[in-house]
Amino acid sequence: MKALVLVFCVGCINSLWGQVPLVYETFDGGIPTDWSLINNDGNTPHPDVSEYTDAWIVVADPDDALNKVVSSTSYFQPVDRADRWLITPNVTLGGSGNFISWYGKSHDPSFPDSYKVLISNSGTNSSDFMDTLIVVTNESPDWTFHQLEIEQFANENVHVAFVLTTFNGFKLYLDSIDLRKEDPLFLPNNMANYEVNLFPNPAKDHISIHGEGIHSVNCLSADGKHVFAVHSLNDIDVSTLPSGIYVLIIEHNQGVLRKKLIKQ
Repeated sequence: MKALVLVFCVGCINSLWGQVPLVYETFDGGIPTDWSLINNDGNTPHPDVSEYTDAWIVVADPDDALNKVVSSTSYFQPVDRADRWLITPNVTLGGSGNFISWYGKSHDPSFPDSYKVLISNSGTNSSDFMDTLIVVTNESPDWTFHQLEIEQFANENVHVAFVLTTFNGFKLYLDSIDLRKEDPLFLPNNMANYEVNLFPNPAKDHISIHGEGIHSVNCLSADGKHVFAVHSLNDIDVSTLPSGIYVLIIEHNQGVLRKKLIKQ
């Protein structure tokens, strides 16, 4: 269900905002042949996880048996550290609005898994990945959405690698890896000094947005779902929103801004 909902949301957002998908993979049909796998640790999985015959495999989502996800293990016999790579196909990033997002989940909160996300503009050997985008330490046992800007590699040909690095963990799951360009959530340089005031933030019941030249505001949830759209900015009712973090997409006559809203 999670993957199906995200497919719908991505489709809606694409049509509304014009972003261009480069890679969008849910692994429902397995790991595509243009993705690369590297098992650098050479460790033997514990008998309890003997199904992990490759660096990464496709398994059923532990929260939804109808959904497929990609997974790796760090549970070895003897105990050791994982070094297991999942690498995207080569893509050419755009001039701006370059993002990567995904969902991550650890199987066991008592043995959470950690991983890093690297990028290469040369090849797919481990040594080619010289730049670290993020290190995720002790991924949550609940499905967690992650999103990163990768503007420093604009217009370059790149691969992105997800590398399991846990010492004596258990299982890590990833899903819905989305690499895209020309996403208007990106803030262009000519908008960097444009001031928009959002009050209060954090908010409980109502918010107001103040700034010149604003046409409309759309609110997205942390997983990219379109929540609401408004044109009147002085008194926006957010009382029915669940607590969490949201992104406000503010259309201005010079471009598009985004503001983070914390709902209490």
